[in-house]
Formats: sequence, structure tokens, C-alpha cells
Amino acid sequence: MSIIALIIIIVILSIVAVFACNKLQHFVDDFKETDIEYNKTEIVEKLNLLVKEKLTKYNQEHLLKFYNELTDEEKGNLLEDILKIDFEQVQNLFEETKKKDKFKNDIIEPIEYIDKEKMTKEEINYYNKIGEACIKNNEYAVVTLAGGQRNKTWA
Repeated sequence: MSIIALIIIIVILSIVAVFACNKLQHFVDDFKETDIEYNKTEIVEKLNLLVKEKLTKYNQEHLLKFYNELTDEEKGNLLEDILKIDFEQVQNLFEETKKKDKFKNDIIEPIEYIDKEKMTKEEINYYNKIGEACIKNNEYAVVTLAGGQRNKTWA
């Protein structure tokens, strides 16, 4: 998995967490609005059930492996955090990283080069004009150079 894909997943998870937190608040508010007597244990049991269903659906039950070793506060925090995760979106993002990107005219191959230090002024002007024409025509190419080569190229 590429680093960019991981960064994208982390950013999206952060955004999703904010929205999921609102869902949890609505869940707690529903208890208040219906005038049902409830206590912390009932909420934790309900959260536990929701979390187990969600984790089972996405084959992530291992996230609760050490659940019984946690304090009540830690259990509540873990359940809330798990509910904030949009596993479907994470799964979709992961599947996207497996697809090969397709670019129009994508050619990856070694390129010939010319040592600028060995070129005449006329040759340098000739290649500069070609480069300027390409830029004006919205044409471009991507070149990856080995370490240290950038300095020689742009010097």
C-alpha cells in the first residue's frame, strides 16, 4: 500500500470520526428524549452490541481481543472509538489501492541524456526553444532522476 493511500485513509478516518461522533450523541439523546430510565451499564451494553455487530460485519472482531482487561472507562472509550470508524469506507479505500492506475500514454523507460556542460550555446538555445514550445502547447513529461542528478541537470 502506498504512503499516499495510507495518508488519505487517515485523513478520511479523521473526517468520518467527527460524523460518527454525532451518531453516538443521537443514540444517547434518544434515550433522554424517550424518558426511559437508563444507567451507564445499559448504555455500555447497547454500545457493546452495536460494536460487536459492526465488527462481525467487517471481520474485525480482533479489535475486542483485550476488551475484558480494560477498565469501564476504557471500555466505553474503545466502543465509542470503534463506532466512529466507517469500516465500509475504509474497505473501499483499501480495495482502491489494489487497482493499477492507468494513465494515457504512460511509458516508463530509461531516457537518453545530454551532458549540458558539453553542449554549445547554440545547442542549449535549441533545446530551450523545444522546451518552451512544449510548455506553450500544454505538453509535459515526468522524469525521475537518481539522487544527485537533479543538481547536475538544473545547474
